[in-house]
Amino acid sequence: MTRDQEEFIGVLNRHQVEYAIIGGKAVQSYGSTRKADDLDVWINPTAENANKMVASVKDFIGAKLHPSDFTDDNVVYFGRNPYRIDIHKDVTGLGRFSDHYPDRVPVRTNEGTEYSVLSPKDLVTSKKAAGRPKDLQDVKYLEEHVLGITRQENQKIKETQQRPLRKVDFEQFKQQIDLVEYAKDQGYIKDLQRSGGNSVSLYKADSGGKDRIVVYPRQGTGADIYFNPNDGADKGTVVQFQHRRGTGEWKDTIEKLQQYLGQVDTRVERTVGQTVTTATNQPAPTREQAVVRSFDLKPLSDTNYLKSRGLSDETVRAPEFENAVFNRNYFDRNRGKQFVNTVFPIKNEQGTVAIIVRNENVKIVDGSRGDGVWISNPKVIEPGGRVDRMVIAESPIDAMSFHQMKPPAEGEKRLYLGTAGNLSSGAPDTVQKLIDKYQPRQIVMANDNDNAGIRNNINLVGRMRYPGIQESNNIQAHLNLPSPSQARLTVSVSHSDQAIGKQMVQELTERFSMVLNKNSPKDEPDARISVKSWQDNRTEFEVSMPNTRQNLIRTQNELTAAKGLQEVVSLKLPHNKDFTEDLQKGEKLHLTPLPAPMKQQAAPVLSPEAPKMVPKFDLPPAGMKR
Repeated sequence: MTRDQEEFIGVLNRHQVEYAIIGGKAVQSYGSTRKADDLDVWINPTAENANKMVASVKDFIGAKLHPSDFTDDNVVYFGRNPYRIDIHKDVTGLGRFSDHYPDRVPVRTNEGTEYSVLSPKDLVTSKKAAGRPKDLQDVKYLEEHVLGITRQENQKIKETQQRPLRKVDFEQFKQQIDLVEYAKDQGYIKDLQRSGGNSVSLYKADSGGKDRIVVYPRQGTGADIYFNPNDGADKGTVVQFQHRRGTGEWKDTIEKLQQYLGQVDTRVERTVGQTVTTATNQPAPTREQAVVRSFDLKPLSDTNYLKSRGLSDETVRAPEFENAVFNRNYFDRNRGKQFVNTVFPIKNEQGTVAIIVRNENVKIVDGSRGDGVWISNPKVIEPGGRVDRMVIAESPIDAMSFHQMKPPAEGEKRLYLGTAGNLSSGAPDTVQKLIDKYQPRQIVMANDNDNAGIRNNINLVGRMRYPGIQESNNIQAHLNLPSPSQARLTVSVSHSDQAIGKQMVQELTERFSMVLNKNSPKDEPDARISVKSWQDNRTEFEVSMPNTRQNLIRTQNELTAAKGLQEVVSLKLPHNKDFTEDLQKGEKLHLTPLPAPMKQQAAPVLSPEAPKMVPKFDLPPAGMKR
């Protein structure tokens, strides 16, 4: 999948578009090695979903389309062959989108972007209806390698004795298999200490604690749902559980689940529609409650470590950090001693996905942070309120040190974020969602005063979109290091037509060239700029430069200005390595005054029937108030 295609999927996810990938890319997701360069996307052609598509396309390439473009019978496409992106409103051989959407299968790219593909059964139906030679080859692959159907020499389809096609029913697997019992059969052990209510925590004894799952019932459906607190992508039903822990071949996943169903006739079998209850009839815990129990988080009572870093009791107990810092006990069997660690939850839109664990000589991340970041207490901002300052640091302790050096003025509403070190690939998306939600008047980049911290600034600003500043939408950028001595900035420019695009790109390349090569050392190569791709509404160019502090600082400043963010983004480097060290050395912190309030953007009006993703950013763990 190309970078543009993956970015487009990310935009669809961000706007909560109902879609499923079809065609060759979908077949590839089931393990096929056949060539497929273009991306075919089937969308729900409803008015509500069409509005989301309009917003997605504007976000992706800056083009303004009409909702009718996504409800009529025509195919909408972006880019050029062979890497075109095609948007379909109907699929040959299949009926309504809504009839097939519930059966979609979640997958993810190598870079961690999650997306949905058509179920193998629906893919086979659509491919048979299309009937082209390559479609029939896809049918053969899906039937033999995914659905478990073999062909005799005369090409007549013969169902295998163990895996008849009519029994490949993912809903049957989800509703008739008790996930807790199934996991025990696979060698998982129930953790009695961390289980409670309606959730069950299980772990693999030989995994060093990394392969741990929490299972809880989805009320009213009879289907168990699980997640792995150490891996944000490891979640779903028994189908995803087995697929991730099996061979990765769908035919093997299906066979394994079918065999298990054949064995459970002597067990207490769950029937379709049966509601899972316990003797206490307690309500199913929320995901956040189950995660907190799994990580064994305790209310913050031991603040010795925080105070050893120079933080005052007033800072530690500030409202901004309530329900954002916890304790967790650790017993060292070798030393026969119990320690109390300080813990900072890492959250994404679904809730806590990992934790930062800190103590003297302890600095680890427990779990897969994925697109998560640490977030201070958003309850200091009333519901629907707007943040005055959003401060982004690498660690929560740096953010708390920043707070102590320059507390919020009276009436100032401040939100702190911590990226847990270098940016993960998905962290900028989570930061962007928080910017969209709270629309901060000022965003302070408070990362470390080293090259890695400046690169974090560049990549956060590069992906940033600020309401009301069109340049921030039109220009997107990412910096990587092809080698330790070389840096490469990839800049993507969206424009309404090629003439305007040519002018924009020329101005940008001239600006970067002039700034980066001005007064550069004689023995240092100049920055080189090359255009990599031209499309009707999108152009991409690269800036290759020596990986020096001077070049990185010039790049962050120029990128901030080019995106029109110089009045919104404040680039604040500490005097020493980080703001924790600044605090300990008694340095002074001066902030740029808050800009005048911009007109707040109106939230989009959704119909009463519109499905809403409920963000968990501002939901503290239950029972964790101090």
